[in-house]
Amino acid sequence: MFVVKYSELGIKSRPVRARMENVLISNIKNAYERKARVGREDGRIVVYSENGEVLRRIFGVSSYCKAIMCEKNLETIAARIFDALEKNKVYKIEVNRADKTFPGTSIETAKAIARELEGEGMKLGVKSYDEEIVVEVRRGGAYILFDEKRGPGGMPYGSEGKALALFSGGIDSPVSAWMVAKRGVKVDFLFYSFNESIKENVIRVFRKLNGEWFLNAKLFIVDGKEINKQIVECKEKYRQVVFKRVLYRIANSFKGYDGIVTGESIGQVSSQTLKNLAVIDAASEKIILRPLLGFDKQEIVEIAKNIGTYELSSSIPEFCAFTKKKPATAAKLSDVKNEEKKIDWKVVEVAVKNTEVVC
Repeated sequence: MFVVKYSELGIKSRPVRARMENVLISNIKNAYERKARVGREDGRIVVYSENGEVLRRIFGVSSYCKAIMCEKNLETIAARIFDALEKNKVYKIEVNRADKTFPGTSIETAKAIARELEGEGMKLGVKSYDEEIVVEVRRGGAYILFDEKRGPGGMPYGSEGKALALFSGGIDSPVSAWMVAKRGVKVDFLFYSFNESIKENVIRVFRKLNGEWFLNAKLFIVDGKEINKQIVECKEKYRQVVFKRVLYRIANSFKGYDGIVTGESIGQVSSQTLKNLAVIDAASEKIILRPLLGFDKQEIVEIAKNIGTYELSSSIPEFCAFTKKKPATAAKLSDVKNEEKKIDWKVVEVAVKNTEVVC
């Protein structure tokens, strides 16, 4: 049995908190493939399972603890603690009395439990200890919480709308999608493919990310080989900006999404200067979410390692560069639009119509 803790949800209004708790409970059930009993008990989200590792990857879970429920009796509480925990550690006892009808203060209750445990030979400490045991006294009984571990935090996945992430499978795009998902946004992915040898590696990165963090996300694959032939008709220095604007238009053509997620970071490549980003944004009717905007590459790499995508992503080379000469770093919208007149947009429409879907 595990008790799930959250942070930000606790400061929401009661109706909003209730709604988000319902989303979180539903996500936990889905993560356990409906094989664990999950619900609210005495104001806590409780999971009846022997496997707590699943909770480590559920957005909205700030931490989770192993839990034992028993009667609100000091001797019973102490006995259950003694039976459950290792004897070679030093423990600190904390008590929270949510049930104010329970006699004594929290400090008095903690001291009484400590006396029982010390009488059995258990090592206890206040300032120096290996692990904290929290006893929550609630209306329905006492909860003994221990072995607390961190979750990803954030907001429950799917509680804050839906977005489509531009996905190359490289280091940046999985991290940007993960960070937006951590804020409660449900994410699907869009991959612009024009190299079959890379395509399978990109799918592997998606499946790694989807299998460990996301709940039934989709990967849309648009074949861009014919579109590229249109883009190379544009002046070379504008091709990278034109390419990004084409990507944004393709993403906008997918219905049902509130925004578009990208892995862009200011100044990382030529198309990611502020002036170029403004020109690129003008191609989108939907809000552009750039969670990596202020991150440097090493910070992004560290997150990729933490979420488990770095090794797979490192095998994917940069494959969307359209110029080897000096690209425009401060393109004008009027100039870019003039170049885009060379594109046959029916070719783009056909590619989108033939989109491949991977689940």
